[in-house]
Formats: sequence, structure tokens, C-alpha cells
Amino acid sequence: MERACSFWVTGSFFSNDLREELWYFMMLIHNLVTVLTKRPALLLVPIWLLVHVFLYQWFGVKVVYDSHRYLAYANSLAEGSTFWYQSSSIFYSTYALLLFFLLHVLKLPLICVVLLQTVLSGVAAIYLYKTTFLQTFSRLSALLATFLFIVWPDLQSWNLYIHTESLYISLSVFILYLFVRSQQKVTDNERLKLLFLLLLIMFLRPNGLFLTAGIITAILIVRYKEAFFLAGKRLLLFIPLLLLLVVLILLLEVFSPLQYFINGQVIQGYNGITVTLNFPPAFDHSRLVIFQLMELFFHQPLQCLKLLLLRFLFFWGQIRPYYSLRHNLLIVTFFIPVYYLAITKLGNLRLRHPGITLMATLMLLHTLMVMAVSVDWDNRFIVPVLPFVFVLAGFGAKAGKIRN
Repeated sequence: MERACSFWVTGSFFSNDLREELWYFMMLIHNLVTVLTKRPALLLVPIWLLVHVFLYQWFGVKVVYDSHRYLAYANSLAEGSTFWYQSSSIFYSTYALLLFFLLHVLKLPLICVVLLQTVLSGVAAIYLYKTTFLQTFSRLSALLATFLFIVWPDLQSWNLYIHTESLYISLSVFILYLFVRSQQKVTDNERLKLLFLLLLIMFLRPNGLFLTAGIITAILIVRYKEAFFLAGKRLLLFIPLLLLLVVLILLLEVFSPLQYFINGQVIQGYNGITVTLNFPPAFDHSRLVIFQLMELFFHQPLQCLKLLLLRFLFFWGQIRPYYSLRHNLLIVTFFIPVYYLAITKLGNLRLRHPGITLMATLMLLHTLMVMAVSVDWDNRFIVPVLPFVFVLAGFGAKAGKIRN
């Protein structure tokens, strides 16, 4: 290419100064192509910038219904009140403290919260690439997973909301990376980072507990994988299942879904699709929520199953009756190949891979949560699991085994 550049700019049609400028320009292009050939992931940087410029022009800074609650928590901290210190709000302490620090201690404007969330999301994209590459040694897989993560607007748009979603997504990606790396190179520094991030995400939003449950489950399976997969010792699989059950029971006590069942809404805020349920006679509200749910199921099994199935389909399908035809077609066109790649690879992988175990556990717990409380009207509940779906789709683009 250097010879071609030299031949092209040394013609008699150009002055000496112009030839020199053209020479430097062509060499700049040559060097840029060389760098991108060696590091194709750099191509994602301008895409990420364009996506966020477009989203900011479209959305700006979004303060929505739940945003006012988080801001009230931060205000109560600034005023010395204990308004935020309640069983239902303590699990949002990380975000309340972040808002308190940025808005009340540093006295920064609200846009700085959005800027921080956007920067962390960009760093998360880098670690999503690293996580996929660590387990596949395939730049194609890593590029595909990260590209999907960057370009899907329903995920990246949450960076512009005063909401916990953006930070939750970024922290979950960091935790996944540290966990996968810790299985290959265990150091005290890695463990401390992982524990710190788990502490942050556990008190960022209630489903932050899922990360801890998922990691403990994955560690148990990895540590005792030979016992897990030996015939006659499969009872050990009940250990992580029992752990997950305990986590679910505790969350059900704090965030009871009973009212969501009785309302029968498939999609929150939309009454066009409902399933009617009624409390059985002599229903005992004093018992644990898990037992109340079991009684409700035994009383109306078909109605309950119909409700759960519809919520499952709308959760993973992501289409909505009130979306435009173009919007629904975009969702279907984007996710059919993504789901195909993800499911194909997930079906061929065993849970003895720690990263796969963690992602599968998190997707299962989020799905159960949504089936219990209903699908959110704007697909907000699917967003936390999309990075894992994209990683699995990246796995699906690689032929051969995934590295343990």
C-alpha cells in the first residue's frame, strides 16, 4: 500500500506541498487500516459514540416515575432522615448513596449521573468483550456479543434514565468477568473486587441478590463438578437448588407477588390481556407467601399456568400489543437470530462451565421473578439478562468447544 500511495501522490499534477499533504493523509489511512486489522474491536468505538449521541438527542435526561423515589431517598440522606431505611427501600441503598454523593455532596447537576452511567456502560462493553474472549478465544464471538450489546437501543437507552437499570447491567457484566477470570487465575485481589461488587449490586436493587445466589451455585457446581456429574451422586445438585429456593422465599416475604396474581395482569399497566384469579375460600394470609402461592395454584391450576405461560412468552418475546408494527418487527428481526445462536450453544454446553452456570442461573431467576410479578410494560425487566443472552449468542458464533 505504501508503494501505491507513493506512486499516486508523486504525479506531476500535484504541487510539492500538496503531494506532501496527500502523502501524510494516505499514510494515516494506511496506519488506521493496519491498526483496525490487528484490533478490530476498535471499530466498535465509533459505533458506541454514534449510538449514544443519537439516544441523547432523542431522550435527553429521563426522570420517570421511579426516579422520584430514588431522588427522595437521596434527599432524605441529605436531610438526615431515615425515610430510605425501610425493608422495601434498603435494597436501593447503593443508588441512593450514589445520587446523594453526586447531587448533594459534589453539588453536580443531574446530567452528571447520566454521564457516569454512560461511561460505566462503555467500560462494561469492554469487559463484555473480554469475558466472551476469555471463554472462546474467538474475536468473532467477542465482537458479535459486544456489537449486540452496543447497538440494541432498548438496553443502551437506560443509561439516560435516573434509574438503577444501567448501573445494574454494568455491575453484572463486571461481576461476570471477575468470576470467569477467577476460575482461571485466582488471586486475593480478584476475590476482594468480586466481593465488593457483589455488595454494591445486592443493595442496588432487590434482584441484586440473584448475582450472589448465582455465583454460590456456580462455585458449588465447579468445586464439586465431578460429584455432580457422576451417576449416583446427583443428589448434590439439590444443594444449589435449595439455596436458590431459600433466596426466592426471602424475596417473596419482602416483595410479595400475591396481589400481582390476583390482579391477573400479564403486562403491568395494560389491561388488554388478563387472567382472572380469586383467593380460595378460607385463605390464610398469615402464612409464608410461598405457601399462600402454593394454595392459590392448587385451587386454580389451569388459570395460574395460563397466567405464568403468557408472562413467560411476553417476557422473552418482548413484543407488545400497543407497540407499532414496525417496532414489533424490529424486535422479532433482531432477536430471532440472537436467540437461535444463544439457545443452540446453551443446549450444547454443560453447566460445569462456571460462566455458563452463572448466566443460566441469573436468567432463570429473572424469568421466575417476572412470571411471579408480571411483565413490565416497556420491557424493562428483560434488560438485565440481555448481556448474558448476547454473550451466549457470541458463543453460538464459534464452532468447537467453549473454554472452561
